[in-house]
Amino acid sequence: MTAVVAAFVGGCSSNAGHRGAAVSPATAGSTRSSVKGLTAAQLAAVLPRRGGLPGYKVYTSPQLKPDNKPDPSVRPAVCGPLVNADGGVFPDAEASAWVKVEVKTAVPPDERITFSSFRPHTAAAYMTTLGQALDACQSLSLRSYFGNRTRLAVQRVPSPAVGDAAVSFRTVWLQVDDSDGSKIEWNTLVTTVREGDATATVAMTSSFALRLPAAKQKEFTPEPDKKLLAREVAALHKAQHSS
Repeated sequence: MTAVVAAFVGGCSSNAGHRGAAVSPATAGSTRSSVKGLTAAQLAAVLPRRGGLPGYKVYTSPQLKPDNKPDPSVRPAVCGPLVNADGGVFPDAEASAWVKVEVKTAVPPDERITFSSFRPHTAAAYMTTLGQALDACQSLSLRSYFGNRTRLAVQRVPSPAVGDAAVSFRTVWLQVDDSDGSKIEWNTLVTTVREGDATATVAMTSSFALRLPAAKQKEFTPEPDKKLLAREVAALHKAQHSS
């Protein structure tokens, strides 16, 4: 979520085509052998740099520490992994690194790319947990900055066929302007792709007024970027198999 949404909603905020399918493609249950576990510094080294990501602007250097924490207010609690992934929080990972980027458009969404490494075989287990959370959560609530509960709708999104497994979902929050009753939709798309014992997570948040024509709303609604995901998966694959 963007900083604006986080202030209202809380501290931080598959290729599965239907509920019950946790991850895809079919190799989701396998973890490649002979891969190297990556440290936070090694993950940071293969994250995109300024000027090195076509179609995007990278506006932070790689960061080795998360800027969010797990949110204990999430209800039902089983939805916690979804909120964690949105905020770049991966408690089961051995190491993580992230950058903030934005799409080069007139109304850019806010986007975070996080690389995480896991102990052998636990990345596959994490993807299963993420898929199960998505199966269980058609909506979730969490405590806002002001202490009230805010409800978000949760929607499964088809994922591009990249990596060993992928999960994509979006959360939708409607903000109502108290002054005139107008509504703004905050739409966050999260895609996590597993490659060996590592994951790449891309979280993108955009917003638009519901009074806009449907075509404009669709234009501002984020969708998975297969080229971006394939690039990041290739970087993780190379890092894990380097000598």
